[in-house]
Amino acid sequence: MYSNRDFIGKKITDRQGRKMGTVEDLLLDVKHGLVCGFKIRESSMRRRYTSLHLRDILYIGNTMIADRFSSENFFCFEGLRTMEIINLSGDILGSVESILFCREDFKIKGFLVSEGLLRNYIKGKRIILLSHLIIGENNILYTGDNNYCCYSKIHGVEKNE
Repeated sequence: MYSNRDFIGKKITDRQGRKMGTVEDLLLDVKHGLVCGFKIRESSMRRRYTSLHLRDILYIGNTMIADRFSSENFFCFEGLRTMEIINLSGDILGSVESILFCREDFKIKGFLVSEGLLRNYIKGKRIILLSHLIIGENNILYTGDNNYCCYSKIHGVEKNE
């Protein structure tokens, strides 16, 4: 599994090793549930932003090697970050903090949701699957069952008994 944190700030070079830019954000195809590319801040003096489509990426490692940039426009993950997730009862479950997607096909699997600083420390951050969400303009609707939840917690914080 990848997270958006695995790519933000990653350097992009061309085949000759020249720096092309740095990853600023993920580009999403929400309708099909895919990460389709990256928003890139070019290394030029103008600090211009362009897109890098997945089909133009040759290698992903400590740095990414790419063929060319694209001029296609997609929805950026920045538009979803901090968006509130609301259940069918109208209760706020938390806000989107990170995105989780598959390494092989870049399909979005779910979101890491922050429920507040204290609750994140005690219980961990909630993981909500994309299949249980309806993404709107201002909020995200959670249609799943509240009785079953997955949490991601920092290791070593549990009570030692």
